[in-house]
Amino acid sequence: MLSGEIEALEDIIAKKETVVATISQWEAQRSALITTLNAERAPSDELIINVTGLLKVLRPVEDTLSIPALHNLNSLLIDVITRIQEQNKRNQMFLNRAMSSLREIREGFSGKKQYTTYGADGMTRAASR
Repeated sequence: MLSGEIEALEDIIAKKETVVATISQWEAQRSALITTLNAERAPSDELIINVTGLLKVLRPVEDTLSIPALHNLNSLLIDVITRIQEQNKRNQMFLNRAMSSLREIREGFSGKKQYTTYGADGMTRAASR
């Protein structure tokens, strides 16, 4: 990898960490709101544990407003999370390939070639030549 690409990757990683921190803050707010909602509800009511439970509780309100805003927002968030997970998989594959290429280049300069094989248990085994 060229040094410019590594610097760009570092910038992207820094942005990703900022987004993850923001999501963590939102998650803390979500947890606090669900705790507050559970405290204000009747003891006989089912506790809200996740977004599905929240949607179930708020369904009558959505029906009276005839605007499925929460359901649409939940669908949008699920779609965003799915896309982020897919992109993370692609990024991981890219990073693995880059690390492999860098290792091969380094080995080429040192004159040693290291071969990696996989055992029956799926673990890698390396042999130098």
